[in-house]
Amino acid sequence: MILRRARRPLAALLLLAALLSVPAGAYTDLEEHWSAQAVETLSAAGLINGFPDGSFRPDGTLRRGEYIKMLCLAAELQPVGNASVHWAAPYWTALQALGLIDAGAIPCTPAALDQEITRYEMASLTSAVLFGCLEEALAIVTDPASLIPDYDQVPDSLLDAVVQVYAKGIITGYEDGSFQGARTLTRGEAATVIWRVLDEDQRRPPDLGPTEPEEPDENRVSFARRYQSMSTTERRTTLFGDPNKTYFANAEEGDPYMAEVTVPVWRLNESTGEKTAGEITLTVHREVAWEVEQIFETIFHDPERFPIKSAGGTRYGDTMRHAWGCAIDINYNENAYGRYDGEGNFICSTGAGWWPGENPYSITPTGSVVRAFAKYGWGWGGQGYSGGTYDYMHFSILPSGG
Repeated sequence: MILRRARRPLAALLLLAALLSVPAGAYTDLEEHWSAQAVETLSAAGLINGFPDGSFRPDGTLRRGEYIKMLCLAAELQPVGNASVHWAAPYWTALQALGLIDAGAIPCTPAALDQEITRYEMASLTSAVLFGCLEEALAIVTDPASLIPDYDQVPDSLLDAVVQVYAKGIITGYEDGSFQGARTLTRGEAATVIWRVLDEDQRRPPDLGPTEPEEPDENRVSFARRYQSMSTTERRTTLFGDPNKTYFANAEEGDPYMAEVTVPVWRLNESTGEKTAGEITLTVHREVAWEVEQIFETIFHDPERFPIKSAGGTRYGDTMRHAWGCAIDINYNENAYGRYDGEGNFICSTGAGWWPGENPYSITPTGSVVRAFAKYGWGWGGQGYSGGTYDYMHFSILPSGG
């Protein structure tokens, strides 16, 4: 069984199809339809098909299994297993093996796969493939409510996905900009989404406002950004002093490579709601000490004045980024680690929960904390991992936040 993470190998094929292979009026019912170019381009590239009578029926509804297959073909994921349960089961399994589909929300059964897919489900699946398979960078949106008129109607568990497909320009919404996620996805809409996933030139991203420079010191680049272009040997030698080492097993090994940084934070008086300035000291790898200071300075000086009551850096209890000194957890109790069940409820493994917009200590996907870390190339565990888990407290030097 081979599951490949694609890096848009179909982009050139789509361009060729658009330029050379798409006959005018390939389908009988697409004349002047807004989705005609997307439909005919994907059809010429072999990603979609019409009906035996020569029609495409762009305003017809689409089933979950059909969209799942389209996503797998677009990402070049090989179908896994046989189709004895349902013809779309091998495509479902390909997504599930990479943690890109919630088996509780869309189980692999004939009844579930034959159900018409909603725009909410499209956003969730599309976002999962964008970030978990095609490895795109997270879009930073400062005011999502102004971007999506019906933002307050989107379930909390789907907010990230909906905001991201909007911010990436994959979805533009209806005439009034609204998402209307409970509506059924049409065949023409599905073709347009897949086309924009694969061909960034077809996207219609909104104006997200002015962005800050990524580095305040143009002569200094964060380690998180430098890490991405290093070889494995360079990474390990820089971090651990040994090209064969992958983590620090204990304090005796790691402490000589660590540094303490004291950074400003806002403290919240929970009784009065008043915020006062304070400090917190973190232990991190000496290679990231400078950028950690800059990140917390950025959070502190942001108008949001996000309150931080707890933060942790280096620890030697695992083999992951905390054992490198290259990860930070913030307000763990209000930014839990866990996964969603089939009804959209967040089940915590560590911490008490995650209440963005309700609890002042909970990190919001578009707030100052995520933006500050992203500015220096750090990723957030709240994007979700390939295994279907979310770590809302966690930031690391990896773009995935792992």
